[in-house]
Amino acid sequence: MARATGTGVATYLVITSAAAADADVVANLAYTWAASPGLSLNASREGLTVTDGEGGLVFTAPGLAMWDASDLPAPARSDAAAVATTGGDGHRRQITAAVDGHRLALGVDTAMLDDPGTVFPVVVDPAMTVGQAAWTMVWNNGQTFWGSAEQARVGYDGWSDNKVSRVYYRFNLASLKGRVIASATLAHRNTHSANFNCNLSTYGPGVQAWTTDPISSATTWSKQPAAKILQSTATVAHGHSSSCPGYSRTEWNVTQGVKGYQTTGAMTLMLRSANESNRDGWRRYATIAGQAPALTVVYHVTPNTPARANVAPLYNGTPYTSAKTLTLSAAIASGDKTDSKLYAKFGVSPYGSGTWTTFNSGYITGAGTVNATWKPPKEGAYSYRVQACSNSGGGCSGWSGSYAVTADWTAPVAPVITGEQNPVANQATGYALTSPTSDVTGYRWGITNPPGTAVPGTSAGVTVKLKPPLGPTTLYGLAVDRAGNQSPTAHLDLKAAGTQTLAHRWLLDGDGTDTGDPAVLLNLPLDGQGTGLWTGGVTPPGCPAAQGQAFHPGGQNVRLLDSTGLGLISTQAFTAAAWIRPESADLAAGEHFALWYTAPGHRAFMISITDGHWTASVGDATITGPAAEADTWAYVGIAYDGAGRANLYVDLDDDTYQATGITPAQGKTLGIGWGGTTWTGAIDKVTIHTTYQERATFRADREQCS
Repeated sequence: MARATGTGVATYLVITSAAAADADVVANLAYTWAASPGLSLNASREGLTVTDGEGGLVFTAPGLAMWDASDLPAPARSDAAAVATTGGDGHRRQITAAVDGHRLALGVDTAMLDDPGTVFPVVVDPAMTVGQAAWTMVWNNGQTFWGSAEQARVGYDGWSDNKVSRVYYRFNLASLKGRVIASATLAHRNTHSANFNCNLSTYGPGVQAWTTDPISSATTWSKQPAAKILQSTATVAHGHSSSCPGYSRTEWNVTQGVKGYQTTGAMTLMLRSANESNRDGWRRYATIAGQAPALTVVYHVTPNTPARANVAPLYNGTPYTSAKTLTLSAAIASGDKTDSKLYAKFGVSPYGSGTWTTFNSGYITGAGTVNATWKPPKEGAYSYRVQACSNSGGGCSGWSGSYAVTADWTAPVAPVITGEQNPVANQATGYALTSPTSDVTGYRWGITNPPGTAVPGTSAGVTVKLKPPLGPTTLYGLAVDRAGNQSPTAHLDLKAAGTQTLAHRWLLDGDGTDTGDPAVLLNLPLDGQGTGLWTGGVTPPGCPAAQGQAFHPGGQNVRLLDSTGLGLISTQAFTAAAWIRPESADLAAGEHFALWYTAPGHRAFMISITDGHWTASVGDATITGPAAEADTWAYVGIAYDGAGRANLYVDLDDDTYQATGITPAQGKTLGIGWGGTTWTGAIDKVTIHTTYQERATFRADREQCS
């Protein structure tokens, strides 16, 4: 709420408690002011005035004041608006004002704030007053007084020349456009009546205030504007000026008139005696520029119309939601920044019905974002809108535009997943997901449940690409509709097979060519050079005799080495295997390398004996298997699936030696034999496949002869 002014608005300050009054900002209260070009603000003991470039009065504040709530009953003291609009019949102090540039400093009476008898809240009210824009006085004897400095006379002057006088005042109401008028009071200074008893409060007929048509300099008794509506009658009679000095404040309630003319920008009021033939109704009023008469208007500011309302949650920014409890929100504001009872009223209607249900937010002060909860009663399309309202008396703004939201709580039908159920492992294979539900907007798929990969799509379906890991796996999928509802999850069971391609093989027969892999020669001669490098080869189960010779390091610092790595991609699926025979069950502590593939700083894979146990290393993982037996051939292998899983196989051992979540590494140099601690033993029939072998395939290869 604020007080009306001739050309603008002045808000009030409400100090709610003694603790609030203790703040420095109260003791040094000041307002920043600004005016249109050519206007200036002036302060004096009598109050404030705003004048134009020629000194003409625009509006005034005839007296700044502060008051407490001591005159109100206790229940009403919590309503700041009520305290502000009482007029201060309790403890009241006039306050001074000073203009310093564009700063208006108010001399708040801190002694009153510190007084134990002060009842909070306390209102500091720099209310402005509309000064009359023009005035005239007409007598029935033909005399007129347009803009005169004469005192205003009203009534029948049967004491001197028997004239009858009426007075007209025009007030500028342009600043009140769009405001909600709470009250309007015309106040004047009655300096003289026919009453010689200074103690009488009334005497003779009262003085009426009427709204009329506009006045001009051509207004005369015979050309008076038409009277419209009687506003009120004041019966105050100050007393005869010869006996009763000073003046008595006289007020008329002109609320109806201001409400009726606020949209026109100006209002004219006429003062006339209620009985123009009774000389006891003769009155004089002091017409003082900027002070009397004064029209004080208490109004409330209608909040601004909000730009729009919002609703949440919505699915992916669309006007669809699967939620059954929604939040309506809007940014609202009022031109009265002190309005502490500003709230939003949200309207919701089934789309196209025109039947609106409203929901109110909580209160805020001045401006901010507010919200309210709404539970749609059923599925369907709705319109929603918002208006800003004030319970301080400002009423409600216009409605914002309407927006649409659709509540959809029905999940789509589970999709059908089609595609090859026996694909090649680690090769991209297409799978189609389709749902018959018409409002499907996407799908989620993956080999974990719930599936996590989202793709856009319609009821016509979508095709996704999967590189299935070797062996059994399940492809999961679900459909998502326009509101974010998810269907039940569908699945398709897969079993991916490998190609069982033999990439590399070394028979290690010591014949110089190693005919098992004629395209690759290791850089250590294979024709028997060195001391004791060859020994009798392994006899795999089912083979009639030993398979040639076997590589025999014999505790020497020797190895078969290929620095090119054969082009093997060790970050994809592979299986590496060899027949290995340690010659001692009591190996020295440490790692004894048999078959390995490395690059500087890391290992791609390795088969070794560590602390007496068969060991496999793949990427960043190490797998420990069963104990190694001396002087016994063992068929040992590593199988990696290309997806973070590796197995160590040892002969016919049925136990599972496995690691998962592996981060693989790319090797460069392939080695057979010593790579760290020297050891005695033999190695034969080394093979590398570019697929992951299951245990059964590994055991089948164990049976193979050269």
